Amino acid sequence: MKNLLLLHGAMGAQSQFDKLTSKLAPEFNCHSLDFYGHGKSSFQDNFGIEAFARQVKEYMDQYNLKGCDVFGYSMGGYVALFLETTSPGSLGKIMTLGTKFEWAPEGSGKEAAMLDPEKIKEKVPA
Repeated sequence: MKNLLLLHGAMGAQSQFDKLTSKLAPEFNCHSLDFYGHGKSSFQDNFGIEAFARQVKEYMDQYNLKGCDVFGYSMGGYVALFLETTSPGSLGKIMTLGTKFEWAPEGSGKEAAMLDPEKIKEKVPA
């Protein structure tokens, strides 16, 4: 059975893939993890794409997943692409959905302005 690594987006968690994992189970051995500070994973001092990519690499080493295919939603896709760029050959095929590629200062400022802690707590209490 082929391995598939599922990477969630910002403010997401691996549990968001539960239904998808059950549907893919006949064809794929699905893996996922909570990025640091997401879901059930504790916050780490090193927080960001580089830290998440190292976390994915460590997870892949632990479960012998070198060269597995990856589906990344939003930030998860960006993490997968970053990992493959910095460690070529780590991943197989990379599929992304909703991944933002252009981070110009104007766009980044607009995205940052939408990060209202109170609204986030209300919408995503966990």
